[in-house]
Amino acid sequence: MKEFIEERKSESWFFRGEMFLVEVKKTVYTRNIDENIWCVYFYLYPKHKLFDKFKTDDMFDDLVGNVPFHCGCTYSRWHHSGDKIECKEYGCDYNHIYDDRYLKYKTKEEAYQVFRDAKELFDWLSR
Repeated sequence: MKEFIEERKSESWFFRGEMFLVEVKKTVYTRNIDENIWCVYFYLYPKHKLFDKFKTDDMFDDLVGNVPFHCGCTYSRWHHSGDKIECKEYGCDYNHIYDDRYLKYKTKEEAYQVFRDAKELFDWLSR
């Protein structure tokens, strides 16, 4: 049996747009119950107007640099079904140098800046 490392508990909020989804996710690690890792992701589906403009699953793709993310993109993943790309996912986290205040936010209300950023991303994807 492998050694238990840690437990994670997550909570997510989803905002559905036309052929895309924005997620705000909070993860708490049991190793430090006072540390909350906040992230914002978006999921693009094939009929979204930007779907084909994201050329690679690299988080340094040229178009990704234009996405209104907190401190830039820190996560990318394309979801496949066989050879077909079903969804393109990109995201950012709020766990960078000088982001200590975000680690203390436990509620949606306290993390209003994260949700404001998610709204800006939602609006950007809606244009």
